[in-house]
Formats: sequence, C-alpha cells, structure tokens
Amino acid sequence: MPLQLPRPARWFARLRGGLRAPSLERRTVVALVVATMALIVVLGITYASALRLLDVASETRRSEGLLGDLRLVQAYAYDVETGSRGYVISGDDRQLAPYYSGRELLETLKESLRARVGGDGHMGSLYNDLEPLLDGRLEFAARLVETRREQGFEPARALLLTNEGQDLTDAIRARLDEMQASAGLQLEEDRRAVEQDGRRVFYFSAVATFVTVALFAAVYIAVRKELATRRRTEAALRQSRAELDEVRARLTGIIDSAHDAIVAMDEAGIVVMFNRGAENMLGIPAQEIIGKPALSLVPERFRADFGDRARNPVRLAARGEQPLPGNARLLRADGTELAAEPRVSTVEVGGKKLYTIILRDVTERNAAEEALRQSEASYRAVVEGSSDVIFAYDIEPGGVPRLSFVNDTVEAVYGIAPEAMLGRTPSEIFPADVAAILNERIAEAIAAGRPVDSERSFTRAGEERTVSAHLTPIFDRDGHCYRVIGNSRDITEVRRVRQMEEEARHARSLGVLASGIAHDFNNALTSIMGNAGLAAILAGESSPAREPMLEIESAARRASDLVAQLLSYSGQSEPRLEMVDICALVDSVAGDLRSRTEAPIRWTHDCRPGLAPVEADPAQLRQAISNIMVNAIEALGPAGGSIGTTAGVRLADRAYLAGAHGAHDIPEGEYVYIDVKDTGPGMDPGTRGHVFDPFFTTKFAGRGLGLPTALGIVRSHGGALRIDSVPGHGTLVALLFPPTRPASASSTAAGPPVR
Repeated sequence: MPLQLPRPARWFARLRGGLRAPSLERRTVVALVVATMALIVVLGITYASALRLLDVASETRRSEGLLGDLRLVQAYAYDVETGSRGYVISGDDRQLAPYYSGRELLETLKESLRARVGGDGHMGSLYNDLEPLLDGRLEFAARLVETRREQGFEPARALLLTNEGQDLTDAIRARLDEMQASAGLQLEEDRRAVEQDGRRVFYFSAVATFVTVALFAAVYIAVRKELATRRRTEAALRQSRAELDEVRARLTGIIDSAHDAIVAMDEAGIVVMFNRGAENMLGIPAQEIIGKPALSLVPERFRADFGDRARNPVRLAARGEQPLPGNARLLRADGTELAAEPRVSTVEVGGKKLYTIILRDVTERNAAEEALRQSEASYRAVVEGSSDVIFAYDIEPGGVPRLSFVNDTVEAVYGIAPEAMLGRTPSEIFPADVAAILNERIAEAIAAGRPVDSERSFTRAGEERTVSAHLTPIFDRDGHCYRVIGNSRDITEVRRVRQMEEEARHARSLGVLASGIAHDFNNALTSIMGNAGLAAILAGESSPAREPMLEIESAARRASDLVAQLLSYSGQSEPRLEMVDICALVDSVAGDLRSRTEAPIRWTHDCRPGLAPVEADPAQLRQAISNIMVNAIEALGPAGGSIGTTAGVRLADRAYLAGAHGAHDIPEGEYVYIDVKDTGPGMDPGTRGHVFDPFFTTKFAGRGLGLPTALGIVRSHGGALRIDSVPGHGTLVALLFPPTRPASASSTAAGPPVR
C-alpha cells in the first residue's frame, strides 16, 4: 500500500491551535524545522522508494535471468533430443556433438535454475516437477544412443518409435511454458511496480524541489534510475520476444520437417494447423483444409462417431478415457484410404482447447507385417511338416553349441520330445559317443566355413538306425559363427532298400552263374548216369563191377538233385503250375516232418477258412516249405521248442515289402502268405545278411541251399520272402504268393493289414 503523508496545512493548523502567534524568528525556525522535517520525510520516503526501486530492479534482473535460463533449457533439451535422434537415424558419431554439449550445459543450467527459484515457492514447485522430466529426457536420450551403439538401428528405432521420448518432450515443453508464463507475469508485475515507484519518486521529488534543491536533485536521480530500469526492462522484453519468436520458428521448422502428419483442430473440429508431412501424406494442400472441418479427412463410415461429441475418439483419447485405434483410417485427396497410427494431445490456449494429432502412415508397415506373417506361417508349415529333423544350434562364447530350435519330427526319429532338448548342449541331450561326433561335426563346419555332411548309426528300442545330417554354419558381418543350422534324415530304410537291391543283384548274378553251371553239369551227369546204368546192365548180375557202377549211378542221381536245387535257386527251373491248397500242403509237410523228428517240438497250424488255392508247382512249393521248416527244426536243436504255421491273405504295402527279399519289382496289394515261426535263438543282423547266400550255413553239416532254394522257388512264382528275427526271440519266415482270384472273393480270409 502506498505510504500516505499528512498534509502540511493540517500540521500548521494544529500548531496555530495550540500555540500563540509565533515571532518571525520563531516562525522562521518553525518553518525551517517544518521544512527540515518535510525534507527529512521526503528524503526518507524518497530513499525508501529508491530502495524499493532497487529491489524491483533486482527482481526484474532475476526474472530476466530466469527467462533466459528457461529458454536455454528448452534449447539444450532440443539439442539433446535432436542429437540423439540424429545419431539413431544416421549412426554417425558427429551427430552426437549437440547431444553431448546440450547434456553438459543442461546439467550446469539445472544448478543455476535451482539457485534462482530457491526463494520462490511457486517457481520452486514448478522446477521440482521439471527437474525429473529433464533427468528422464537425458536418460532416454542416453538409452537411445547406447541401444544404437550396442544393438544397432532396428532396436534403437523401435525404442525411438515408442511414445516415451515424445511424452517427455511434451511434458518438458509444458513445464517450461508454465514456468515462462509465470516468470513473464512476475516480470510484468515488476514492471508495473517500477512504474508505480517511479511515479511516487517523481511526486516526492517535486515536493522536495520546493523545499530544497537537494531534494529536487534526488528526485531527478530517482527518475533517471527509473527510466534506465524501464529501458533495461523493455530491452529485456524485446530480447525475450525475439528469442521466443526464434523458438517458435524453430518449432515450426521441426513440425514442417517431420515426416509424420501433424494436424491441430479446435473444439469445434476445425483444422487450425496442417504441416507439410500431412500435405505429403494425404495429398491435400494446407490452405485448402485449414479452417474446414477435420471430419472431411475421415471415411464416411466412421464419421458418425467423430461427429458425436460424446463418442468422439479424439476427445475421449485426449481425456485418457479411451485410446485411439492402432490403425486409424484416413482419406487421401484422390478418395483412397490409408492406415495411420495416431497419437493425440491437448493444450489450452486462452481458455480454448486445441487438439494435436500426430499421424504416421503404417500402410507399408502393415503390408510388410502381413507378408512377414505369411512368410513365417509358410516357413513354419514347411519346417513342422518336414519328414526331416530340422534344428539350429546357437554358438555361445567358447564355441559351445546350444540347441535353440528343433521341429517335432525329432521325436519320431530320436524318441526325444522337443521341449526336453531346447536350451541344452549335445552332451546334455545325447549319449557321450553320439554327442562327441556331433560336436566334432559342428566344429568342422565352423572351421571349414561351409556345409558339412555326415552319417552315423545309433540303437533305438533295440534296433539299429542310421541318420544322415547336413550342417550349415551362419556367420555375422565380423566373420564370427553365431549359429549352425541343419537337417537330419533317417536313412535306415533307404540303406536297407539299397542293401536289398544289392543283394538282389548279387543273387541274380549268382543265379545266372548257378544256372550255367547247373545246365552244363546236368548234361555231364546225364551222360554219367546213362553210361553207369548201361555198364551195370552189360556187366551182369554176377559181375564184381556191377555194384560200383550202381554206386556211380546213385551218386550221379544225388548230384542231379543238387543241380535241381541250384536251378530252383536261380529260378531257371520251369514250374508245373496247378491249383494248390495251401492249408493242406502245409499240414502235409508238417506231418511228414513231425513223424521224422525226435526232438520235443510243439507244432501249431492255423489256416484261415475259405483260403483260395494258389497256382503253383506243388513239388517246388513243398520243397520250399520243407526247407524252411527243416531250418526251424535245426534252429530249435535237441532241446526242442515250438513251431507255428499260419496261412491267410495279407495286405502288404510298400513299407512291408521293403523288408522282403525278391519284392523290389512286385506291386503293393493282397498276397497269400505262409508264416513259419519258431522259438529258437534267432539271428543277429550279420547272420540275416547272408542267409540267402548259396552254401552259407551256420550248422556243422549242411549244404547251405535250403533258404536260397526256397527264395528261388518263391520268386519263380512271382512272390517274395521276408525274414524277421531278433536274437533271443526266435525267427519268423513269411512266404508271399500272388492270389489266383480278386481279393473280394477271399476277403473273409484276409488277415490284418501289415504296415
């Protein structure tokens, strides 16, 4: 409140009322006293006003300094933001110069600001809100730089595309605007205070002029000081306006240089700002859309929601009640639509709300994501549907491979669930010998820098399996191998088929050889038998040479039987075909052998009722079945056991025929089968590989032509022979013959399909 002084006339009236009429001297003295007192009062008031003016000037300088610091904070924060963003986009360290300088200057300014607002509760509170935001902005920029430097562009770009940095920038800008507004108001109050104090000094200086020249001089000096302060204040205000205009121009440049569309509208939905990015994105010049409803940018089917104030997505998003859709639809100038990712913010200016919407065109990104999704789905279908085991090992420091991916086929090949393998090393998954081989092949592929192939065998469920593997190393830009991918294929059946084909070729070669030898030998035997018989007749009954000639004829006949077996093995003997009852034939052969066998053997025979006859040579077929049963009897030995025979119709597919001998050129379908199973010791794989070699035998006595002859007979009838044997579990020999009538006629006699 301005200081109020008593009027001089009131003082004189009081003196006249209480005193006698003073003399001139007294009056002079009184006048001098009054003048002196008035001078003292005026000087005191002038002095107090001058001190107040100095305080106001100090406050003005503090407000000016605060405004300058706030503008510098905004500029340095912008340098930190643009420097880190530029480094993320370009990867050039030179882009970090404004980031480092802005960061260092910003830390210095924070201390200066904290000292300036220390005595102002309101500004101190605003600064307490601003400082964590500045720290957060510095930390986010540091994260951007660190992510770009250590992880590359894509992770840094992903971090940059989040709202965190923009939210911090907007919050800092809002706090700075609020503090600048508060500092501006304080500066305006100081200016008014300067004006008021100046007037007060002027008035009392005028009074002092009438009292003393000194008082006038003091008033003059005070006025001079007031004018100087005003000029400094006005100059500071002009500088602040110029700097504010520069900041506004810089922000305008940033907005116009942004690739995203930035659109601002008022509460009525009228467009008030439309940057160059929006022009390029939508193909609409700014002058054609500013001042018009923003609803014209929205497709017709969405305008009902935007036209309703209660349901308007922009207002709901600005109030935080409902987020904007991730893919908003906008209309281009040509009427086509595009997908955009929106962000909305609101600011109140002069009591009116403005909504700012930042739109990013995500049409290409959506198409790329869809293409990536389809590509990944195709890749997943190929990988998961592959009959090969597809896997990937990540190479850790030190060259240790650790499984990071494997498809479900691994369980069918190795019998191990995928989830039990992921994240483990080969030594943790496989036995030591298998893991050592795999580690060696992976190391070989990495060292060679090219794909490596390998084959290895292992035993699963008592059966030896063979797999082939193809390993391919993958290197980064520095030439370090960080992953090895590969595929593994079970080639057990392929190798088995190749082996059987090789055996078939070997058997055919032996058959041709045996056939040639047998024919020539048979011709010689015919001559020997004829001449020996003739010589025995000519010698007469009493001749000592008759008995040797008969022995020669008998030996020749036995040799002829051996030749017949060789011809049967080679398939060169012509069968005399007729309809043969399989069940009766098997039962007859088993009966003959049962009567001649002394070992305790339990015989069983199961023949499906209604089994159709087979067109075959009964003598050859009898010989084949007899050879197989004799082998079974000899396998049981003196201790005996059991022999079971089964006959019926079997559906044999390619997988079943792949394990049969002589089946490489016969089709899939139904076959009449004869199974002969014994409970003997069985055969190991090495023995099974030679059972059809002529003259191969595991018995002390024997010619080794039993199974080869049976195979030759079966093949000459268009069939196949399969042996399944496991050591300690006996042997099953299956003879397959093509049926003589369609399968429908004997369907009631068909056994279960074999897979």
